[in-house]
Amino acid sequence: MSQRAKDEVAIRQAILDYYMISNKVSMDPQADIDLLRDVAAGQLLKVDLSVIEEWRAKGWRSTKPVIVENLAVTSIEQHRVRATAAYCVNSTGVDVLDPGGKSQVVEGRPNLFPTITLLEKWDNTWLPVRERAGGSTCND
Repeated sequence: MSQRAKDEVAIRQAILDYYMISNKVSMDPQADIDLLRDVAAGQLLKVDLSVIEEWRAKGWRSTKPVIVENLAVTSIEQHRVRATAAYCVNSTGVDVLDPGGKSQVVEGRPNLFPTITLLEKWDNTWLPVRERAGGSTCND
């Protein structure tokens, strides 16, 4: 297997690992938010920690996991150890509830979020560092 193929596998797994932990800490108020430090870095980690801390202060929790669909590695810069991946985040049926069970989701929220993520290699491990909306990964 070529180095590029190995990197593509590792990058896809890094995105899936990130969402697995992100889902866990958003659904389980007892889950350790520091688990995010193992699967994200940079601006993305900073934003996620802030959001989850805010959710915890308000007593909010997500009802089920978001799903990553149509995941593709779109670029790998070997010399700069950077990569991008594009995918669709599907939140169909996902609700966010306050302590009384009242939904905090804004009416009309879209369920599909096309996402582009920048990853960087940290200690030989790919980690997502920044996300933005974009791409056409949800148009299938």
